[in-house]
Amino acid sequence: MDDMRIKRPRRGRQEWQSLVDALETSPLDLPAFCQQHGIKPERLRYWRRRLNPSKFIELPGVGQHPRTGQETWDVELILGQGITLHLRSR
Repeated sequence: MDDMRIKRPRRGRQEWQSLVDALETSPLDLPAFCQQHGIKPERLRYWRRRLNPSKFIELPGVGQHPRTGQETWDVELILGQGITLHLRSR
């Protein structure tokens, strides 16, 4: 039996920038956004860091634990020098 893999078109820098921009305005969290757009979360994280290296700080372990309730929160910290830390639960 042949190994049948779906070959996806390669996205250019401009297309990744559009996806990163869309994620920032989306009400969805990163995994849900990626599922909706058919992309791997680790690829979008990579491009988000590559395109905006001073804008984001990835926190290990965030979003890896199951949620038990419907509680949500949204925190934005303005750190200065054009850097804003935005944390949200969904």
